[in-house]
Amino acid sequence: MDFGPENTNVERFTLEKARLALVFVKPIMQELTEIWKELHAMSEQNDKFVEKKLKRIKYCLDELNLVGCIVRDLDTGHVDFQSEDDEHLFYSFYLGEKGISHYNRWDGNRLKRYPLSNLLVGNEKVL
Repeated sequence: MDFGPENTNVERFTLEKARLALVFVKPIMQELTEIWKELHAMSEQNDKFVEKKLKRIKYCLDELNLVGCIVRDLDTGHVDFQSEDDEHLFYSFYLGEKGISHYNRWDGNRLKRYPLSNLLVGNEKVL
């Protein structure tokens, strides 16, 4: 099944806006990771079951696309929210975390993860 483009609606977020969006995003990511794990754990191929689950995955990804976040990994439930201040900075969340406490920075080759306490916006610490 074709899930379409990765994300055609990347929104820019402040930290506060990302934390507010997480209230909506977190349960969808929880459902996505559960479905993803179910599909990987299947020992037998059941085409109708698989088709139903893939349709649900597509629906969830479409919902997240509307929010404008970036789904990075369905195994870990990793989602990023691109900063409105810096195109190389992403507020980062993994399922199991209480909230957004880290950010990722693109260094040209890959994303590197840091605690928000290290982040300066302008000359002020975020936290």
